[in-house]
Amino acid sequence: MTTFKDSQRKSKSKIHFNLSLQISIFFLFLLSGGGSFGLTDTKVSINQMLSHGTYMLHNGSIIPMDNENKVTYTEAIIVKDKRITFVGDASEAKRREPTAKQIDLNGKTLLPGFIEPHIHPSLAAIILPSKIIAPFDWMLPNGFNAGAQTQKDYINRLTEALAKHETHEKVFFTWGYHQLWHGKLSKHVLNKIAPNIPLIVIHRSFHEAYLNDKAIEILNLKKSDFIDHPQISWDKGHFYEAGFASIMPMLSTYILEPKSYARGLSLMSQMIRKNGITAIAEPGFANIHFESELKLLNEEMQKKPPYVVYLIPNAAKLEIEHKSRQSALSFIKGITKFNTENIKFLDTHIKLFADGAIYSQAMQVSDGYNNDSQGKWMTPPEYLKRIFRFYWDRNFKIHIHANGDKGIQEVLNMVDDSNQLYPRAEHETTLHHMGYFTDSIAERIRKLGVEASINPFYLWALSEKYTETGLGAARAQNLVPAASLARRNINTSFHSDFAMAPLSPLTLASTAITRKAYNSTKASQHQRMSRYDALKAITISAARTLNLNEEMGSIEIGKVANFVILDQNPMTVDPKDLPKLRIHGTMFEGIYYSNR
Repeated sequence: MTTFKDSQRKSKSKIHFNLSLQISIFFLFLLSGGGSFGLTDTKVSINQMLSHGTYMLHNGSIIPMDNENKVTYTEAIIVKDKRITFVGDASEAKRREPTAKQIDLNGKTLLPGFIEPHIHPSLAAIILPSKIIAPFDWMLPNGFNAGAQTQKDYINRLTEALAKHETHEKVFFTWGYHQLWHGKLSKHVLNKIAPNIPLIVIHRSFHEAYLNDKAIEILNLKKSDFIDHPQISWDKGHFYEAGFASIMPMLSTYILEPKSYARGLSLMSQMIRKNGITAIAEPGFANIHFESELKLLNEEMQKKPPYVVYLIPNAAKLEIEHKSRQSALSFIKGITKFNTENIKFLDTHIKLFADGAIYSQAMQVSDGYNNDSQGKWMTPPEYLKRIFRFYWDRNFKIHIHANGDKGIQEVLNMVDDSNQLYPRAEHETTLHHMGYFTDSIAERIRKLGVEASINPFYLWALSEKYTETGLGAARAQNLVPAASLARRNINTSFHSDFAMAPLSPLTLASTAITRKAYNSTKASQHQRMSRYDALKAITISAARTLNLNEEMGSIEIGKVANFVILDQNPMTVDPKDLPKLRIHGTMFEGIYYSNR
């Protein structure tokens, strides 16, 4: 028979046992990490890497990206202050640095920090604070922007936005219009929608714009000043390619408005951090006004965001600002005087422009378009040949915007001619964008020693619509044929040219691997890139595009400690799910920045 006292003793004993068990479990929890990144022997979480020191990162899928042909893994990395000092076995790492603070990755994947080799901060600064009405949805830090796929939807959305506009004196900017989804536009249409508001509709390409009468009035534009301009349709209020560039000085007061521009740059920095990017480059700085753009960019970078900016001078723009090519060259030779800790000019690189925008159906294609679209030249070919040769002869690495097969062939002719007159074994001329080209053109690119920086997203966004009108199935389904470059070992990087694609390297990689368009249409599956080549295109190959491969892009001794940490391994997940991978954070120059 059990007495009350016996029951009490048993109850107390059970309480003591449970309490001891809970305490033991609690300490085991602490020792195992207690979170997404563990506190191992040395009791340091990655979230505590807030200052420089000596750290050992291990127990994850660490992909160095240092092998040209296949994926490899390493067990451990040692970081001292800003640099990588060891890559190899975990046991050897512990032996070499027994006092290093150990970071247990708990099975997460670590890669070199992603590199975005072609983005224009000025475009981001203008677009992000503006009203976005584009064919497809955009999820941005400042909210969700639903796509408008018909003319009716576009006009309704624009009318609703204008009704909320705060003042008739302030210019209303909107970005994302595309004629193939939203129908034809003119200033007469805009005058009906906004008779009293200065309205500027920037095309999806950012290579053209439509202005209503109130916008023309507030900018003080005169028909007599543009009467002979071949890329301005005054009666339609349509300014495109060089015509759009010609009104940028008048627009600068409004698009470089400090408060709005700073907000746009801040949103850009949030996107860069969220998507695992630790370095960006702008080929073609400045777009509008050198001093103003640099001042505003400096203000953003003084906040110390976890990435570095590289700037490549814009040859034509600087030639205009400095009145001559020779004066522009002298300026470029001294341009590194503007360098800061996290803004750096690449003074041996230069940016040029060939044909028009793919989003505008203005790229130059050999067999023309099957609708009323026409190819355009951003730079007249004869002028382009002279300026190309000028910088070639002075040993610059030339980055050149070229989209269509005809535009690309024109540039390759310039490379061939220049190389015969002044041979350069490793000129590394880089074609940017490359919307459409053939396998035979890819072979010519290889033979001439040319490199590539491409935007795979064109396929996702445009191939289905351009199949219907403009290019036809044969060409539209073969936009950006990346595998033709990869098979030939042509250095190929991916870029977003934001907002020509989402500012997401994993989205670009996913598109290149799957080659699926907006409605999941499979396009030219023989041009699918391998996973590893796609990862190279956002890491080591992107570093090579900028001649920064000795500094970043792979995990090797002596390189800067820039990493991205992912929830899953991009080499093993379904390629279509790459854009959904959780990015825990980035390490920039040896310090960890969480995305929580």
